[in-house]
Amino acid sequence: MAGGVGANAHNARPCRLPFVCRTRGVVHGLAGYFESVLYESADGERRVELSTLPDNIGRKSRDMISWFPIFFPLKQPLYVPPDTELEVSMWRQTDDSKVWYEWMVEAYMWVGPSQRVKVGASDMSVPMVGAIKNHPVYFAAAAADA
Repeated sequence: MAGGVGANAHNARPCRLPFVCRTRGVVHGLAGYFESVLYESADGERRVELSTLPDNIGRKSRDMISWFPIFFPLKQPLYVPPDTELEVSMWRQTDDSKVWYEWMVEAYMWVGPSQRVKVGASDMSVPMVGAIKNHPVYFAAAAADA
């Protein structure tokens, strides 16, 4: 044990974010990127930034090898009709020795100005050893790199 029961509980975090999908489609997972301004001069002329965004990584973090984008796969694809609101829920979970993430996506359509109806939802996703490497999108990306 690394500190006793509940010693790592302060690292647990929930998050829920809405995204609007105007066109129909299929959601296979979530892509995670980040940008950070580490320093900005008082006059705003000089900045030190990090980015994993595909459009900015070459300009802001060209030689960075310590931070990477992440893909959170869904267990099954989620079919989304047009004008759908996706609600993405993520949890950073902990126990006494590790930290892991769980996630799910719910799809809603508005019926009138004030009522939503759930039209789909993914299963709760919890990563397992080898889960990412066995995902078809990983294989496609790995084949493209070869």
